[in-house]
Amino acid sequence: MLAACQAKATPAATTGAPVIGAQPVPPQPSQTPTPLPVITPESVTTQQIAQRLDPFGTPGCQLPCLNGLTPGNAGITDALAFYARLGIGVSDFVPGDIQRAVSGNGNLRANLMRATDITQALNAGYSPPETNVFMKDGKVEYAYVRNEIYPASLDAAHVLSTLGAPDQVGLSLIFTNDPNTPNNFVVQLTYAAKQAGFSYLGSTTGDAAARQVCLNNTAVRETLIGVFAPGFVPFSDNPPTPRILPLYDSTGISPASFTNAIASSGCISIPSDQWLQWRPQ
Repeated sequence: MLAACQAKATPAATTGAPVIGAQPVPPQPSQTPTPLPVITPESVTTQQIAQRLDPFGTPGCQLPCLNGLTPGNAGITDALAFYARLGIGVSDFVPGDIQRAVSGNGNLRANLMRATDITQALNAGYSPPETNVFMKDGKVEYAYVRNEIYPASLDAAHVLSTLGAPDQVGLSLIFTNDPNTPNNFVVQLTYAAKQAGFSYLGSTTGDAAARQVCLNNTAVRETLIGVFAPGFVPFSDNPPTPRILPLYDSTGISPASFTNAIASSGCISIPSDQWLQWRPQ
């Protein structure tokens, strides 16, 4: 994901998860390039990258701060420093991306492929995180980190026990192989005061009477954390194709009840008479 800045985000229509940044239009040849800040990327291991992207791992960097970056306050130098701490330098971005971001508006994207142990990690099945920092009017408006794994730092039970019940839980049931049975799900947790959100894409279990949505390392296959500038609605930049409905409105399960269920069993159950609101028309 280095030609890496050409993000390998899976299309939203396929996964049901937010796409990390749309492909920008390259600058026209007549444009004068903006001078780039010079920040030397650090030499880091995959373990250090994971630690630095742990939203609860640095006492001095509380959400919405992530790896030293706080949307709303940060500018382009802060965005490049965020990447430098993950081993990514200016030369690792697509020229169109970097010039548009430095000019004040655009996506600054990369797959974190510059770890010193990346070859061994890839051979062992490692999937590097994909990142996007979006600049608007010279400030960072939001930042996403997507993982094609279920890292312990983003384990839903851990997130809920650390932050408490979210302000809102969003749910989408996705019908893929069977038009009558939801095979996949997306769950979104949003915390307004923290200017942060967490998204989980996974596979449902169960039968024709009810499907279980389980937030554990067996069911979940993709995770995403987003941090947002004040006033920016989490995940509103590129909503997924499957409808994500408030869990309480669609099922009657409140955020508090959802939190208790995940802490207890790791799952919630959605009976078949509630599936219709997500079924493709």
